[in-house]
Amino acid sequence: MKKLTQSVLAILVVASSITACKKGEDDPFLSLRSRDARLIGEWKLTAVSGKTTATGSETVTNTTGTLTTTENLSVDENYNGTVLETKVTYSIAESPGSTESESTSSKTNLTLELTINDDGTAVVTTTSTPVSVTTVRVPANPRPSFITSGYAGFNSALGYSWTNSTFDETYNYTSSTSKDNYTGYWNWENTNKNKTRVVIDGLGTFNVRQLKNKELILEVVEMSSSNFTTTGESENSTSDDNTTWTFEAK
Repeated sequence: MKKLTQSVLAILVVASSITACKKGEDDPFLSLRSRDARLIGEWKLTAVSGKTTATGSETVTNTTGTLTTTENLSVDENYNGTVLETKVTYSIAESPGSTESESTSSKTNLTLELTINDDGTAVVTTTSTPVSVTTVRVPANPRPSFITSGYAGFNSALGYSWTNSTFDETYNYTSSTSKDNYTGYWNWENTNKNKTRVVIDGLGTFNVRQLKNKELILEVVEMSSSNFTTTGESENSTSDDNTTWTFEAK
């Protein structure tokens, strides 16, 4: 009986050490490999799904009255392993005054490969070819005071090459293939036994939701807000980012 009891205890100790490898929300229940060993290797991006929103407002009061400017931004991203689809919606308004809005949808052929090395380095290789961009703007009438004659629109934030030929939003779009190799470093942000957040130069900081031998799921879940008030002026802003990246082992 004593030997049987010792054998059972030994099994329980081994089992507890194996299940301790489960750190992410969707990690495998049992794994004989550490999180470092499972993360190190070559990965290919297969899916992205995410939404980012941001709002901000500013109110200024002086001898001429009170003016409030409000901005809203929404970015939706979806990637199926081949094509990245992005939709950006932006609006800005003055009160009293008028509102202007713009919505830009784009498609880009994309491949992204990630190499995690055991020496702490990381290599991100990205190849992208923009396919199409559609921009729809609802211009303000009359123009708000924040618009100048050289106003080129919000879409420059997408990183494409644009020419604003007229204010009624006729754009010339140019497409070219680009390839980028970025070498940086990676590390666990929380260095205790949990190891649930990883920092990868060239990509960002992520929660490691799932880390299997053949599949890696990273997610960004961030919320922030700020407020500022001084004599005659106040500002506030909020942002919310929720994006999931899925990789498979090469």
